[in-house]
Amino acid sequence: MTDEQMWDSADVAKFLDLHQQTVSRMAARGDLPGIKIGRAWRFRPEDIRAELDRRLATNVAQFHPAQK
Repeated sequence: MTDEQMWDSADVAKFLDLHQQTVSRMAARGDLPGIKIGRAWRFRPEDIRAELDRRLATNVAQFHPAQK
């Protein structure tokens, strides 16, 4: 892990422009990579960025399929 601090659900919500409860629900479903410590979710910023990149690449591929 880098020197960056772990993010809480409020940090992720701000980064992704989502509601904090949405982030918590997504993490609980396994849609966002995070760990639950006590009652709070914690996220590594690099994992959230990687997940966002993965989802963006998937969405682009759906609209622009590879040419054969």
